[in-house]
Amino acid sequence: GSSSTGFATSYSQLFEGSPGVTVHGFKWFGKSYDPTQTSNPSITVVCEMYDADSDGLHTGSALASETIVVDTNGNNIEHEIVFSTPVVTSNNYVIVVKNNQADQLFILSYDETMNDGAGESLSGVFYEPLGTWRKSDQVFGFGDFDLLYLPFVEYDIAAGFTVPPIGCENI
Repeated sequence: GSSSTGFATSYSQLFEGSPGVTVHGFKWFGKSYDPTQTSNPSITVVCEMYDADSDGLHTGSALASETIVVDTNGNNIEHEIVFSTPVVTSNNYVIVVKNNQADQLFILSYDETMNDGAGESLSGVFYEPLGTWRKSDQVFGFGDFDLLYLPFVEYDIAAGFTVPPIGCENI
């Protein structure tokens, strides 16, 4: 997992666009935590969608934004974000989860020590010491990982659409 520990406070994940895809929101997994283990505070988190630039980081103004309170006194780590206005796009897009408070946010990701990002460099972090966004594999102490952000998408499939075999002939 990845955490905002004073070096990174926000995390992004790049998704490939498709012609006319509608993004309704996304699901992500995380919780607030206190490294002293005395409590897990409720924190306000901003969840956004942006167009992606050529480096796979977000650019321009947010296309959609929702604010939630992550209350982790219980065991709920699953958070569903539904945009008040769905976004129609054909561009690559970036989903961002921001923690603008001093409290720490733990966001589940695939294991960067195992290079589970497969060398694709799809995730980004807002790196506090420089005040800029960076690809996660360009920041010391992070690595190439993918975040568990699951977009809710809708798109049309044209007549004649077929799925090529992908090695599942025995199913």
